[in-house]
Amino acid sequence: MTWEYDNPTASTKDEVRFLLGDTDQTDPQLQDEEIDYLVAKYVDPTIAAVAGCRALASKFARLVSKSVGDLRIDAQQRSQTYRDLASHLSSAGASTIHPIPHATGITQADKQAAYEDTSRVPSAFAIGQDDFRPGAFTPEDERLDQP
Repeated sequence: MTWEYDNPTASTKDEVRFLLGDTDQTDPQLQDEEIDYLVAKYVDPTIAAVAGCRALASKFARLVSKSVGDLRIDAQQRSQTYRDLASHLSSAGASTIHPIPHATGITQADKQAAYEDTSRVPSAFAIGQDDFRPGAFTPEDERLDQP
């Protein structure tokens, strides 16, 4: 596992790390591979950071608070801090993330390209799917209507 932080404008991983506040090399919170997973899953850096906050809140919620003399480590407070940050990032992200509609099949060339694209998921709908075709109903189909 690795940890690296350089410039939040140069990479999505570093942007997520910046939003999480995980920029101190001496106290890493998430490994690069974990952030790469979040970025691959959620694509948007803000949403990936929200998921990272929730993961860290869960991590710290499992830990117990400890005290030795005057020193006290309160894991529950860290958990709450990450929950609050997730809430803040969610509300901030919701105001900046807007879906952009995309229309296809505007031109004949678009339609042809979409038809020939073998990687696309086929449509569940087709022209003429509800048309009556004589002979399409067979005597065996009548048994399906019987109780």
